[in-house]
Amino acid sequence: DAINIDFNGTSGNCIDISTPTSTTGTCLKIQNANSVTSGSIAEFHSDSASATARSLVFISNDNVAANATSSLKIQDDSKGETTINTLYIDKNSADGKAIYISMEGEATVAGTGIYVDMKKTSGDSDASDEYIGIQSVVEFDQGDIAGSLWGLKGQAYNNSSSEDVGSIYGVWGRGISDAGSATDYVYGGKFIADVDAGKVDENIYGCYVDCDVETGVTSIDNVVGLYINQDCGTDPGGQVDAF
Repeated sequence: DAINIDFNGTSGNCIDISTPTSTTGTCLKIQNANSVTSGSIAEFHSDSASATARSLVFISNDNVAANATSSLKIQDDSKGETTINTLYIDKNSADGKAIYISMEGEATVAGTGIYVDMKKTSGDSDASDEYIGIQSVVEFDQGDIAGSLWGLKGQAYNNSSSEDVGSIYGVWGRGISDAGSATDYVYGGKFIADVDAGKVDENIYGCYVDCDVETGVTSIDNVVGLYINQDCGTDPGGQVDAF
């Protein structure tokens, strides 16, 4: 080891860079680690059995005026393999949450909890390649009991009594074809209930719609369980069906 620090303290900091005056420079930088093969640029390890709540790595952007700051930025220029993971989380239990995002406080502009901007601009691909913005796989692989399994669950909740909200969408999906190339199918939403084996005690629903309007709700024009609006400006050469 080029540097070996044997720290026997219990409350102090092993390494403390206090109040650096750097403005355009970098306080801690590891550059051109171009010889790495199976090694790493940085590794953090803890085997503490303490149940005290803590963060092993903590990043804080603590000034409300620093609104053009990214607290963590990752750039990955690798390509060509489906096994590439820019961010990989290996959580060895199905308890709790692998990723938890808490956004709460003042807001003066629009906000998004998770935003994925994925665009293919070059490269060779074929009909077997799929490009997916968000994919969720939940598997129950144990002889036990579970109340429900959700591949994707969305909830939009208006709890304001003083301001109006234009629209509330629990889940919103849109399939767009806006180019001259051929597309086999376009789905705004596709639902499949696939039961291959086992036992189903009650019902199987391909799509289940439940409108629950409680007493005391005012200014309602219509309550519609399923509304379909078809705007077909081109003769499809076949039928135009709602179902």
